[in-house]
Amino acid sequence: MKWISKKWNRLSATKRIFGLLLAGTVLILSITVGLRFWDQSRQKPRVWMALKQLAEEAADQTYSFVPLFQVIQGGNIKQEGYVNFERLDTKVLEEKFAWLVDRTASSMQYQLAVQQKEGICSSKINYQIAEIGALDIESYQTKEKLIVRIPQIHNSYLRMDTHNIKSQYMDSFLYEVLGEKLVVPESDFSVEKTPIFPTEKELKKVNMIATFLEEYKGKEIELWKKIQVKKESETKQIGINGVYEDCSVFHLLLPTELVEWYLGYILSDVEIEVKAEWVDLWLYMDDDNHIHCIEMVLEPERKGTVYPTQILCYLRGEERLLNKIQIELNIRKETERMEFWIDFERQLEEEKQKIFISVSQINPKKIEFIRTNFTMDLHTGESHIEYKLNLPLIVSDGEHTIQTLEQVIKEPEGEIVDLFELDLIGFLKFSRDFNFALFQ
Repeated sequence: MKWISKKWNRLSATKRIFGLLLAGTVLILSITVGLRFWDQSRQKPRVWMALKQLAEEAADQTYSFVPLFQVIQGGNIKQEGYVNFERLDTKVLEEKFAWLVDRTASSMQYQLAVQQKEGICSSKINYQIAEIGALDIESYQTKEKLIVRIPQIHNSYLRMDTHNIKSQYMDSFLYEVLGEKLVVPESDFSVEKTPIFPTEKELKKVNMIATFLEEYKGKEIELWKKIQVKKESETKQIGINGVYEDCSVFHLLLPTELVEWYLGYILSDVEIEVKAEWVDLWLYMDDDNHIHCIEMVLEPERKGTVYPTQILCYLRGEERLLNKIQIELNIRKETERMEFWIDFERQLEEEKQKIFISVSQINPKKIEFIRTNFTMDLHTGESHIEYKLNLPLIVSDGEHTIQTLEQVIKEPEGEIVDLFELDLIGFLKFSRDFNFALFQ
């Protein structure tokens, strides 16, 4: 220490000043670098807490679809509503649904009852079909038999086996009379295939985060260790209910495994690959660790074509971030650029949960594709949905209500004819009241 003191005293005043400045600069740089490393070490836990907070909100049962799931899983279901078809392109669908008639400018009102455990289903449907007129269809179906009555064709109930419907028809005497004029579906009728709206699988897609936690239970920490997190030096202003707030920006590198799960979840029927090892994601967070925007950039590939995609998801709920979500989706394909805007809003009113969803294309042309209003009773699970569709293959609107069936389904009472077992004499008796004009 004395040696250093003597050396210091021998230096000129100028050198002492420069020495102090240099030492101070080194000290400041050391502290700055140290703080930088310390700050970076805190960022990953901070992001983890923000994501955990968001996941806990998503998993909150207050806003879940459990009451509706219970109605569906109970198996005793009553459903009714109507559908208007302004346009339905059956030519595109005829490969899969060859039995469809052209329902353009048509409508349908229906009542449907199902006892799934017993394998029983009944329905009453009123079709207003363009160029054909009105058709009233009553049906009663079990695992073994199907009973149908169409008053415009015949007043009797028509009975047949639910299996190999088309083969039964083609082997029957009725085929010799009507031939191909009567379109019969290839597939069998099955109570299990009865179109109950909505299915549990479809509803679970709304609770994506809760489903993710369920599927990755026990693997969250292992997955989190693979994710790389870096805090950006600049902040970004995010609009939150009319007020702009400065948010910290965190850049995450996600493993492809996580992104492929996400794409497979929301697009389960489409084969998509992401060949990059990492996918970029940005989180925009306020000082209270609330995530107000999530941005993702990826390049999914389908059938050899790459679609550069950007997803901006704004969380704008006041009491709960997930109560109001707005998504901007940008997709590029060669020289074409398509932009979509999705609005999702959820409200809790007294004993009911209400959800509003709108999907619009905003580029190259502004078109609202889907608009739905969904209401669910939080105690009974009774649900009601109103919708409008304006898609390339279909333009339609309708209403549907689903609730628990309280009554037992009974077999129809009246004259029953085994349709495909008629011989010549039986057919002659049956044909006295048969309306052949419908097939002309």
